[in-house]
Amino acid sequence: MALNHDKHVLVEKPMAMNAKEAEAIVALVKEKNLFFMEGMWTRFFPAIRFVCQQIDDGVIGDVHNVHSAFGVAFKADNDRIWNKELGGGGLLDIGIYVLATATMVFGIEPEKVTTAGKLNDEGVDVYNSITLEYSGQRFATVEYSTLAKMSETVKITGSKGWITIQEPAHASREVSVVTFTEDGKRIEKTSLFQHPNPSDHHSGFQYEAQAVMDAIHSKQIERSEYSHAESVGIIKIMDKVRQGLGLMYTADR
Repeated sequence: MALNHDKHVLVEKPMAMNAKEAEAIVALVKEKNLFFMEGMWTRFFPAIRFVCQQIDDGVIGDVHNVHSAFGVAFKADNDRIWNKELGGGGLLDIGIYVLATATMVFGIEPEKVTTAGKLNDEGVDVYNSITLEYSGQRFATVEYSTLAKMSETVKITGSKGWITIQEPAHASREVSVVTFTEDGKRIEKTSLFQHPNPSDHHSGFQYEAQAVMDAIHSKQIERSEYSHAESVGIIKIMDKVRQGLGLMYTADR
């Protein structure tokens, strides 16, 4: 509706229920030449920008593995989580975060998607362990749960060491980098990043808001940190995950 009335849009994730809907939105964005972004605020935190730069600079060598987990013990009366007709379940709410850590490092085209999850009596997903296999013997293993809190960290492992994004990884301000010298000596460095309001990680929304404002002022229709292609690519992966779980929404029919 907003796009049809020529309004720029920053939309809460997920941008759509499935890839068909997502592709239709992106097509309209391009037709209207308007800014549009799915709200993956994590990408704009200084800690995450630092991680991407470390990987690009080859600090940990060739990356072979990503592991990410996110769990929240949602209350029983949270209709948004438990109502299937509202897109309930963990995948679209918090699973998208852990999948985005994989695509941030390895891209949106895994060769194989394997899922081992559980649906509850209402038919929504409450736990899942997903493995994404990429070319070149690269793997991402991601987990999420709506039943229990999990240690929300991300570990990115390469040929020369690893990077750990400390919890809460979706709004982190602490990153540890471990590397090894040629003679096997371990070197560990921890970098700390402050949020605009140090006592409230939600103040980190300011980073995303500034990026959107800058894009609109410069007449861009997307941000490279979280492009239209990546949004659609992740939803395509989630469609495959749901297929593996046997989870179908009304929008799929």
